[in-house]
Parts: sequence; C-alpha cells; structure tokens
Amino acid sequence: MIGGDEAQGGRPVAHSARDLANRIWRAQVESSGQDMSRLPSERDLSRLHGVPRKVVSKAIAVLEGDGLVVRLPRSGTFVRRSAVEEAEALESLRCINFVEAPAFASEHMQWIVQDYLAGYTEALEHREIKTRFQICTDDRRDYESLLWPRLPLRAQGVVLVNRRTPALLNWLRERGVPFVLQCPYHYDTAGLPEHHKVYVNKAGGAFDGTRHLLALGHRRIGFLGEVPGGTGATPVYEGYLAALRCAGLSPEPDAVARLFSDDPSFDIRPIVAYLKNPARPTAVVTGNDYTALAVLQAARRLGIEVPRDLSVVGMNDQAEARRSDPPLTTVAIPRRRFARAAVETLLAAAEGKAEGWQTRILDCKLVARGTTSAPAR
Repeated sequence: MIGGDEAQGGRPVAHSARDLANRIWRAQVESSGQDMSRLPSERDLSRLHGVPRKVVSKAIAVLEGDGLVVRLPRSGTFVRRSAVEEAEALESLRCINFVEAPAFASEHMQWIVQDYLAGYTEALEHREIKTRFQICTDDRRDYESLLWPRLPLRAQGVVLVNRRTPALLNWLRERGVPFVLQCPYHYDTAGLPEHHKVYVNKAGGAFDGTRHLLALGHRRIGFLGEVPGGTGATPVYEGYLAALRCAGLSPEPDAVARLFSDDPSFDIRPIVAYLKNPARPTAVVTGNDYTALAVLQAARRLGIEVPRDLSVVGMNDQAEARRSDPPLTTVAIPRRRFARAAVETLLAAAEGKAEGWQTRILDCKLVARGTTSAPAR
C-alpha cells in the first residue's frame, strides 16, 4: 500500500498550490481536445484561472515535482508525454481516494479512524495501490481536487466514508469513476443515483440490545439518542422501537429523549434531570457508548446503582466501554471488517467482477457485560 501525497523533500504540499495544479492539469491537458505539449505561460494561466502569478508558479512547481511537466529556461513549460502515455495505458485501479467527513479529523474520532485504516490495509495488503485521504465538507463543490491529477480518472476509485451528497455522487457517476459508499448505518437513498454501498445494520444491533433487556425482565425501557424529527440518523431508535413492538410494548413518552453526542466531554446535566424522574425506566438503550458512559456518570452522581437500579446498553463497543465501572454492555460494530468490505467492493466494481449494484450489510454483535441485569424487585 503506497502512502499519500508529499512534495519534494517530504514536505506537505500547500492546498492552494495543489488544488490549482489539479485544475491546470485537467483543464490544459486531460480535458484538451488536442495533443498539448506546451502549457500556456504563467501570465496566461494566471488570467485563465483568476489567481496571482506567484500561485501559478507554485502550482507548476507541484506538477514538476510530480514528474508531469518540465520547465525549460527561456522556452516554457512542457508536458512530459511519456508520463501521460504511461498513465493512459493503465487499465487497473492504481489509486483509491478515501473521501471523509470533517469529523474524522477530530481527536475523539481517531479510535474509529484507526480501525478503518487497519481494515483498508488488510484489503490492500498484496496490492500496489496508492491511497489518498481527503476531507470533504457538505458544501464543497470543487470535486476535481478530491482525485489525483497524476492518473486518468479510469485508473482511480473512491470510497465515500459517510459522504453521500447527491451532487458528488452524480459527479463521480458522470465521469465513470468507480466508487462505493461506506456508511455506518442504513440510509435513505432517495434522490441519490444508483451506487455500490456497504453499511452496518445498527438497527439490528439495537434490536438485539433491547431484546436482551426484555429477556432479563425489563418492561420500562427508555431510549437516549437520535430520534425522528432531529438532524441525525435514527437506525438505533428504530431497532429499539421494533424490539418493543415485537414484545407488545410501546415506549413511554417521558422515557425517550434526544440526548446524544459524539463528544466524550458530554454535558451530563440533561441526563441527570432525565434520571431524577420518579417514573424513570428500569433500563435504557443509548445511541452510542459516549452517551451510555454519561448515563453511568449521572447515575453515580444520583446514587443510582448500575445495574441493580438501572441497566444500560451502549452502541459501538469502543475501548472506554470495556474499561468503565462496571464494564458497559454494548453492541459491537465490526469496524475493521466494515472498512475492508468497502475496499473489496470497490475493487470488484473496478475490475468488472461485480454484477449489478452491490449492497453489503454487516451485522453487529451484542456484548453483554456488567451494566445489565434483571430489574430489582
């Protein structure tokens, strides 16, 4: 597996120069209808792309460092045709661009990132394929810079890590770039073009977690997480609700609350208020482990003993869940296998081995630990 982009000497390339280099290469070489051997002058490129000349000079230096162009004194900048012909002759996938949400750059998401990287590495262990990691915001429209300018589009693929903007998916489809959408839960495909997808059955995991509580004898089971009407996805709530309905039960209105965070420094005051309710449930299912750990903290503050007075089920099975006191009962997400499946699906699609649009669904696993028991009599 080959690493990401670096400039000469191993220094990171400035994003502005790299982005302009991408645009120059695509506009003046790849998209040109003629055999382009000489680039326009820096002055002309400055005018064409609406940027200062010094930025153009830096972008040309990036292309030169990539071995795509050569600058001859008093003659101009010329495309190295051997490099272009070599790239165009490639038929197999030579580069995978992993396009991620901005949240993946945050420190508290690194435990997920590390598992994903391990899965990607396993899938590419015996392949010489370059990997590039790009952050893509919801409002981004410059999609060309997400791809590597040193290879033609047909030699590249994309793994969209929970990035499902319709404009981006359509852009990739129109250009024939193979891609797969890797999402940690089932999502609504309305308005999206057909595509390969891999997702985790979190609804099934929440169903199993709720059924575990029901089997222990709980009948008043609450839920803390994303609920319909909010801004996030609700597969965990849907699994919780389905399990209750299968048992002939319905959630009590006061037992369901939109209390959820991906931040470990979660403010527990709303959870303290939730647990102070005299009619609080005997057990709760939460949208993730951070929320479940906050419930344990709030319970300790109020003198509520877990699991005797309150059973708690989390979601994700991160390291903190195993180290909590008591150890957290949670639903394990197969993150490494999930990431590996995304790359394997992309490789199959790029190599013509996939029949039709592929959908791979990975199941979760309930891990029963010390935060669940039968309700106190």
